[in-house]
Formats: sequence, structure tokens, C-alpha cells
Amino acid sequence: MEFFGRETNNTAEYLAIINALKDADEFTGWNLNIFSDSELAIKQINKKYRIHKQHLSKLCDEVYRLCQKYRDVKFLHVSRNNHFIQYCDELCNDCLDQVGF
Repeated sequence: MEFFGRETNNTAEYLAIINALKDADEFTGWNLNIFSDSELAIKQINKKYRIHKQHLSKLCDEVYRLCQKYRDVKFLHVSRNNHFIQYCDELCNDCLDQVGF
């Protein structure tokens, strides 16, 4: 687990996607589906929303750079009501509780 310090929600969403891309090659070398409940990050990465913040633009560039090591990467938005997203939130909150946040 990596702590990013005090960041905006959008920055944290991008950093989570970046970390997923960095770690995914342990599990696959070809095709990835990245799911996130961050509509902003997913639509910016998929070039459906413009990026107005310079720091998010740099993070998006890092996402594109990391995608080059895979054959195909799809970024998909899912609802916060999705049971997998809720489970991930639960795991994250448990980890944060264990370290005293």
C-alpha cells in the first residue's frame, strides 16, 4: 500500500489508475480493462472530457505512457453502487483504519 499524502480526489483517482497499470504486468502482458468509479478520470483518459488542470494533464500523460507496454487497454466507468467498487472501498478503509487514519 502506498500513501500519497494530502491530494485531491481526482489526483488520487489518477494515481490509483497509474499504480494499477504499473502492477498489471505481473498478471497480464496483453489486454487490460481498468474499471473506476471516477467519471472525470475515465472520460478524460478516453478523451471525452478536456483536461483543464495541468497536474491532471501530467498524470494523464503518465497513464498513456504506461499503456504502451500492453496490447490493449480499455478504461471503463462503473457506478459507485457496483459491488466490486464497494468492496474495494471497504478494503481501502480497513487498511486506513489499521494504520490510524
